[in-house]
Amino acid sequence: LVNLNIGPSSSVVLDSTYCDNRIRIGMGGTSGTRFVFARCRDDDQEANEFQALLRRQPMRRYKAFSVLSTLILAGLYTATRAALFNRGLRLLGLGVSAVSSL
Repeated sequence: LVNLNIGPSSSVVLDSTYCDNRIRIGMGGTSGTRFVFARCRDDDQEANEFQALLRRQPMRRYKAFSVLSTLILAGLYTATRAALFNRGLRLLGLGVSAVSSL
């Protein structure tokens, strides 16, 4: 649906302590966490699902900002209009506004 780059970029360091044709045993370079990877079959579709995600372009910041601003304003509008009519709608509007502003 939406592809956003949020937060700082990071680099992951993984030391391979053992590697053969079937498995790779690694350890996190900074954390020391151990990982065991098993090789998938070449025709394994689930193993290749990440490639479609890598091809997606991130959403431009102004577009993401306009979508979130619209959600905030819609939530505030619902909250102020509902203040006259229904407490449940007011809470819903404030909830939408609060969640979209995060």
